[in-house]
Amino acid sequence: MPEPERCDESAEAIIARHRSGDPEAFGLLVRVFGNRLRTHLHAQCNHPSVDLDAVIQETWLKVSNGLGNYHNGSFIAWLFTIGRNTLADARTKRRPVSVGHDFPFSDYLIDERPRHSDAKALEALAECLDAADGTFVDVLRAMLAGHSLQDLAQQYDVSVNTVYTRAHRGRLQLRDCIERRI
Repeated sequence: MPEPERCDESAEAIIARHRSGDPEAFGLLVRVFGNRLRTHLHAQCNHPSVDLDAVIQETWLKVSNGLGNYHNGSFIAWLFTIGRNTLADARTKRRPVSVGHDFPFSDYLIDERPRHSDAKALEALAECLDAADGTFVDVLRAMLAGHSLQDLAQQYDVSVNTVYTRAHRGRLQLRDCIERRI
């Protein structure tokens, strides 16, 4: 771990330089406070699947994007809060799994009606998926692959509620289509 850079300026002064357009100010923030952030997060990171370097990088990205909203206070407390929240997100994040077009969605559809032969149901599912238009099929595939509603909302540039509605309507349309074909 490199030694932290010594700086006589306060965090607020460096942030003011950054806001005024100094291209080196943010790098100075990272060099001055980076080791403290790493030490703080390392002490809290006990999850084996968490990539601490990725969490730190994402934390600095959030700090960079949020500096416009930072108002003089304790910069280190603000930085650590963002870091802790990013670490918590990384601990609970579901890892996406690749799903092909031949994925058997019928195994995951919730339906309390009588089951038909799997071959016939899968054939109907494939026909319904091919005939479907709209984004609901993509949303369902992504959700089954482990993507969160928040990830999909960002991907489609819509609200989380819109993603949830599309997925719900998609399930209903898919179920109705399969029932008509069976």
